[in-house]
Amino acid sequence: FACHCLIYLVLRGEYRLGPWEVRFSDPFGIFLVVLSYPPLETILVYPPVSPYSLLPLPQGSALGYAGAHTRSNQSTSITRNVREYSPGDSIRHIHWPTTARKGMLHTREFERETGGDVWIMLDLDRLDHVGTGAQSTLEVGVILAASLALQLLEANRRVGFLCFGQTPSLVRPAASRERLWRILQGLALAQTGDDQPLGIMLTEAGRVIPSGSTLLVLTPSLDPSWVAGLARLRQGGMSAQVILLTHGVSRSPATTRSLLARMGVGAQIVDTSQPIPVSPLTGGARRWEFKVLPTGRAVAVSRPEKGGAGWQR
Repeated sequence: FACHCLIYLVLRGEYRLGPWEVRFSDPFGIFLVVLSYPPLETILVYPPVSPYSLLPLPQGSALGYAGAHTRSNQSTSITRNVREYSPGDSIRHIHWPTTARKGMLHTREFERETGGDVWIMLDLDRLDHVGTGAQSTLEVGVILAASLALQLLEANRRVGFLCFGQTPSLVRPAASRERLWRILQGLALAQTGDDQPLGIMLTEAGRVIPSGSTLLVLTPSLDPSWVAGLARLRQGGMSAQVILLTHGVSRSPATTRSLLARMGVGAQIVDTSQPIPVSPLTGGARRWEFKVLPTGRAVAVSRPEKGGAGWQR
């Protein structure tokens, strides 16, 4: 016979199932048969996404190439300036018209280009997150990060993900469906950690994220001290946008938002105490199916697909 087991898991995270044991007997209880399936199985439940475009695409990161307003020694399609030749400069970059006019070698100086890479960073400092359940700043932040990743990847953007916490996650930018599932895996396991103020985490992010990228920061922190860390990243050629996660009227983000506005960083406020519509991602099998062999052993014949074949809404 075939044994069908339906399991409904609502909360994101990693679940371990097993060992399994099936007991059955005749109507009179004379005979008892026990079938065991000792292996452990792991199920990863991804976070849901919002079916609506709650957040706009990052400003200043249009498709194609855009200048990051920082100098580069590498050849790009945008010439920033022409300067005197220095030892070590490539001969291929010599600007011959200027060299002929001034009688000495001059070389082209290029403007760094960005290929539209977007990094999503979720702040997981335990001291800043508030609320419980589905309307906590943590869970809403996870949903918004997943929604942004889906929205950007559907627009053919290269998306990366970074978070610290109990289980740090680093996903390098790419524009592929596989990248979505890797980001969702990191978000499924995301939990807050101690001693991880956002200012320090931004410094760590600066060691990983290259100049010319766009950084999207989702944070419940209203401590203005971390704004200076974001300013340093912008000085290094990185653009940024911030999503401030609040919970009710207990705290006002006005001061932090004002500081961000002065440095030209857009900030959107999301009140996590207000429910947002969500829907699960689909695209892979979700049902387990078992069968019992003549030897009495129960084996899994169908299991949820890892990663899924795609995403649909």
